[in-house]
Amino acid sequence: MDEQLLSTSSATTLLPACAEHAWQELLCLLNDLWPGDTEVLQACAGSRLVHAVLDEGEPDVWLTWLLEPIGPRATRVVLHLDELTGFAPDPELDGVLLALLSRCVPTLAG
Repeated sequence: MDEQLLSTSSATTLLPACAEHAWQELLCLLNDLWPGDTEVLQACAGSRLVHAVLDEGEPDVWLTWLLEPIGPRATRVVLHLDELTGFAPDPELDGVLLALLSRCVPTLAG
């Protein structure tokens, strides 16, 4: 019998953007990273998003995003990744948060 284990990891970052802007950038990021390969399971606009990344139409990675405003222009993002061991699509967890951070940094200029 082929056993598949579920592993969980988490990472946190601070974004220089309000939660509303961070939410919009997050939704755009999902389309950029996994176009057509995500399924939203739960969404509470601006604060929580749970989605699956699909592999040949089947989920093998689940991401939970928690957005917490910590000021008028700052949002803490906690990302939890649940994956079937060995099957996570690129990029790695830190790379996903770095991509979101890079999308939000230009908001400081304007």
